[in-house]
Amino acid sequence: PIYPIEYRPTFSDSDFSSEKIKIGEKYGEISLLPHCGNSFRKKCMKEHIYSTKDKRFNTFLQDNVSDKKRKVIQRVCYANSNKNDKWCIISQDLFTNPLFQKVEEKIKEEKVIYFDSEYISGDRQYLYGFFHQKGTFDYIWNDNDEKQLTVSILDYIKKYPDFVFIYYNADKKKLEDLIQKYNMSIPSDFFNLFIDMYPFLREYCAFKNIYNFSMKSIEKVFADQGFITETYTTRNCKNGLDSIFMFEEYKRLKDENIKKDIIE
Repeated sequence: PIYPIEYRPTFSDSDFSSEKIKIGEKYGEISLLPHCGNSFRKKCMKEHIYSTKDKRFNTFLQDNVSDKKRKVIQRVCYANSNKNDKWCIISQDLFTNPLFQKVEEKIKEEKVIYFDSEYISGDRQYLYGFFHQKGTFDYIWNDNDEKQLTVSILDYIKKYPDFVFIYYNADKKKLEDLIQKYNMSIPSDFFNLFIDMYPFLREYCAFKNIYNFSMKSIEKVFADQGFITETYTTRNCKNGLDSIFMFEEYKRLKDENIKKDIIE
């Protein structure tokens, strides 16, 4: 048998990564799938299962993976199979999720804010952006005083007490770390309306031609479908690593155009 190398896509959006995915699709590379890292792949290989195209793969999932993870894996498999002609698969269970229902309620009230943050080496934070549902955008930048940055962020959030704040995966934790770092007190219900979008996508959705739930991958799908026109790839600041390098350039040159590129 042929033992395929691990074709897990890297953080890079290069053509080489796209080629790795194409090869992985051709041979049914197991590690393309979510929750199917190298250790899981090795377990499959011990049972002489080397490809997702192997008829025994689904049975192996049934016996070795929790129901929750298995549903995610199988949904991604189906979304990228020849049987599916849709660009997006959404489980109807999403619409009965209480947190999602809360977001829907706030969307109707036009009380939704999406926020994101940027940091530099040493995890020092300096920028928070807030995109309002109505299309307005605010940001808080402070690259000299992280404590004052934290105060400004908390003051901003307190202006919208009944709004939902949507984030993706890690940003709430970053804000919690800031609050703890500077020993600031907040009400016990401060984060009650902070809702992570990542579980909605991972547990209920799958998209054709992608195998992960990174924002960049999903953004590309939406761009390919014509829902958005601008993506990370069309901007000067394409990812977190770019923002770190560009921030250092800004500090060195004090070029406001670099700052504008990071913010946007």
